[in-house]
Amino acid sequence: MRPAMSAIILVAVIFLLVMKPKVAAAPAVVASSSPAEESWGQTPAVLAQKWSAPGQTQAYTDIRTVLKLHDIDDYMSTIVHNDTYYRSVRDACFLRFPHCAEMAAANGGRSCFDAKTEVFMSKQCAPACRICDWSSRELMCNHHDNEALDALRPGDLHRMFEAMSSDPALEELYGPRVIHSRPGGGGDGEGSGSASASASAGTTHIPDGPWVITFDNFLSKEERDVLIHYGHTIGKGFQQSKVRVGTAGSANRTSSTNWINHEALMDPIIIEIQRKLEKVTGFVFPENNFEPLQVLRYGEGGKYDHHHDYFPPHGDRSHGHRVLTIFLYLNDVESGGGETHFRDLGAAAAGTEGMAITPRAGRMLIWPSVLNERPNERDDRTFHGSLPVGEGGIKYGANAWIHIRDYRTPKRKCKF
Repeated sequence: MRPAMSAIILVAVIFLLVMKPKVAAAPAVVASSSPAEESWGQTPAVLAQKWSAPGQTQAYTDIRTVLKLHDIDDYMSTIVHNDTYYRSVRDACFLRFPHCAEMAAANGGRSCFDAKTEVFMSKQCAPACRICDWSSRELMCNHHDNEALDALRPGDLHRMFEAMSSDPALEELYGPRVIHSRPGGGGDGEGSGSASASASAGTTHIPDGPWVITFDNFLSKEERDVLIHYGHTIGKGFQQSKVRVGTAGSANRTSSTNWINHEALMDPIIIEIQRKLEKVTGFVFPENNFEPLQVLRYGEGGKYDHHHDYFPPHGDRSHGHRVLTIFLYLNDVESGGGETHFRDLGAAAAGTEGMAITPRAGRMLIWPSVLNERPNERDDRTFHGSLPVGEGGIKYGANAWIHIRDYRTPKRKCKF
């Protein structure tokens, strides 16, 4: 057969497959065929209705959409209706909008995960985006993903802090750097002695203490001002802090908080702060392991009694435990008070009452919540609190909590 004639026949076959009248022909019987193979024996008209909600069908006008219909059939047949993980969602996962396949096929599927369209696509077009499980808060928020990778292995935490404490580039960028506590004891700055310790020089002597480090010029004034601005303006602004998942208004936590999220995450200044947080931790943790920044405001007398940032139920969730806390001080507390107080550090030395870090505008404080050799277990030495702010004073700060696994992707899914 001539090559030109072969090409004409091939084009004609493709045209007939795409434009075939919407009357389903009996599919050919193929012995031991898989669901994916069976999909290619069905017309686009059949596939357009197969996974659509009752009374719906899918529009298809080009070959990309037809290929997407086959992809949807493969996903639904071989995964959703075959894997017990999807048991609770499979009977409710439909194409609920007539142009789902078209939208998912266009622009490389960007509409499935674009910030402007992903909520719509997750609710109306989940099979087209292969995200039927996004409809289940139980699967997305509480499911433990056995394939998720831990960012820390035994010993990694110590190696990260060793690099942080010795890298001259970090000292130049964000210093002065002060090591308040470290494994094996010893330190080189403020924080030794009682809770009233301020910027006095000295040496900490904490037998086999956890790492506690500060960088005094981590944030610029512009960065601090932007964080405070967003604290006041995102959503309803600062709201009474909660303790874990309890109700607002607790006697042991009298601050107000807000979260840096939504459009603020795209602010170049917020992006730069995130980049600096990743840099100072040696790029050990991907951005998705960070919770969004939580901005805090403490008024006169505002405090947070001693607590731990490790929350045991996190171990059963996809993102795993918080392994590091970074606290950013956004202003000087001229009235005094507001120190971050570690009740069990330094207490072994005679006459001391733990270790306190004084608020200072631009300062960054970092410490671990877990053990170096067992990074899924709590380090009981890092219970901490925020001491009461002095009369007429105000304290602004921001928390950056880092998880051992991806935090943002499961949380982005479970919000739907």
